[in-house]
Amino acid sequence: EKELRESEEKYRMLTEQSLLGTIIIADEQIIFANKGVSDILGFSIKELMTWNLDKMSTYIHPEDLDMTIEDYNQILNDEISSLEIEVRMRKKNDTYLYSRHFIKKIHFRGGSALHINIIDITEQKENESLLESSLEEKEVLLKEIHHRVKNNLQIMSSLIVLQERHIED
Repeated sequence: EKELRESEEKYRMLTEQSLLGTIIIADEQIIFANKGVSDILGFSIKELMTWNLDKMSTYIHPEDLDMTIEDYNQILNDEISSLEIEVRMRKKNDTYLYSRHFIKKIHFRGGSALHINIIDITEQKENESLLESSLEEKEVLLKEIHHRVKNNLQIMSSLIVLQERHIED
C-alpha cells in the first residue's frame, strides 16, 4: 500500500507540475487534463474536462482541422501506433498558437483512449520565420553584390578594349 501511494504521488507530481500539456480522450470526451495544457490554452482544467472532440475541433485552426482529424482517425483505427503533428490552436483569448502534439493510443479502463502531449512551439515558429526572412534578405544582398562585381568587370573589360585600340603591338 505504501509503494502504491508513493507511485501515485510521483505520478501526480510529474503530471500536475509538468510544463508539457497532457490530455486523455476516451469515448470522444476529455477525461483528463493537467495544468500544463490549461496554461498553454488559457482554459481552466474544469472547462477542458467538459470538452468532447466536437468542442475541441472548434479550437483547431480551420486550415489544420481536416489533417488533424485524419491523423487522429489513423491512430484510432490502429493504422499507426503514435504520431507527432503540428497544429495551430485557438486559445481562450482568441489568439492562435502553434503547438506540437504527440499522440498515442493507450488502453484505459478497459477501452481505448488517446494520450496527447501538447507543447507550445509559437516562439520557435516565430524564430524560424525571422531566420527565413533574414536568409532571404541575405540572398538578395548576395545577388546584388554579384551583379555589381559583374558590372565592374564589364567596365574593366571595356576599358581594356578602348586601350587596345591605341596600342600597335
